[in-house]
Amino acid sequence: WYRLHRALVVALQTESQAANLPPPLDTDGLDALRASLDLRCFFLAAPREPLCRRIDERCEAMLDAGLLEEVTEQVIAHRLLPSC
Repeated sequence: WYRLHRALVVALQTESQAANLPPPLDTDGLDALRASLDLRCFFLAAPREPLCRRIDERCEAMLDAGLLEEVTEQVIAHRLLPSC
């Protein structure tokens, strides 16, 4: 939202699009630093059904290990506030 808001403010104040304005000066050398970095993004994807099955197993294990009892004790002792 910030970038959209800023583009609208620039357009209204200068009667020009932000893309038509000259770029700001690189006084701190960050542009050179950014150009020297090799940034790559990697995304891992797993099939959804096995992932959901593992999450379900972990949740059931936590419940079997006493999650509800522990949370109830924390609420009663006022160490955990109820959300409602």
